Amino acid sequence: MSQNVKKVPVKKTQQGEQETTRERDERVVSMVLELLGEPLNYFGTTVRNIFEDKWRVNVWTQHYSSDRTTPTHTITHSFFITIQNGEITHSDPPIIQLDEEDGV
Repeated sequence: MSQNVKKVPVKKTQQGEQETTRERDERVVSMVLELLGEPLNYFGTTVRNIFEDKWRVNVWTQHYSSDRTTPTHTITHSFFITIQNGEITHSDPPIIQLDEEDGV
């Protein structure tokens, strides 16, 4: 299954240096959130390069409950994606835009 998305350009520093691991991870997160939208109660995103152009992206939300004093954190969306030439070419499961009512 292939997914058509608009291309997110690779960022280069002003000196033309390669981007750092952190910059690369932030770019992957921004590409996923651009497609997905920001979930209700969004807490954060973890991203790991599994191998070569394959990535695991987890989107976390936080929820408060009346029986707890601290929030609980849950992975509400998880994707195994392939990035080639600065764009997501495959996602399992497919990244589907959230409706405003859905949030999660």
